[in-house]
Amino acid sequence: MKTMLRGLLLSLLVISGLCAQPTFHKDVEPILQAKCQQCHRPNDIAPFALLTYSDASTYADDIRLQVGNKVMPPWKPVAGIGSFRNSYALSDAERQTILDWVDAGIPEGDLADGPPPLPVNDVPQSWTSGR
Repeated sequence: MKTMLRGLLLSLLVISGLCAQPTFHKDVEPILQAKCQQCHRPNDIAPFALLTYSDASTYADDIRLQVGNKVMPPWKPVAGIGSFRNSYALSDAERQTILDWVDAGIPEGDLADGPPPLPVNDVPQSWTSGR
């Protein structure tokens, strides 16, 4: 009986480690930096910033809807036709990470796990796709 309980406990520990929920700083923030912040920053084309946990958590439901419906980020070129540098399209894994984060209750995680903030100036960037 003790052996069976130990095996069950070990199995639960292994499964829980494999099913770790994504956190903002460790998992979501790097995606937002690479794919969203070029527009979602102060004084740019997007209607709100996504530079901080507070920004993203405020709009978590909207993010889930737009990312889940593949509306955001808007990347019109069809995959496999042509080759573009600096694509803002989300991979399936990136999309799922964002959706899992929202579904998990938007955990912030440890600030130390996140990347350093990108420099942001108040002047909108020039278009960088395809350069």
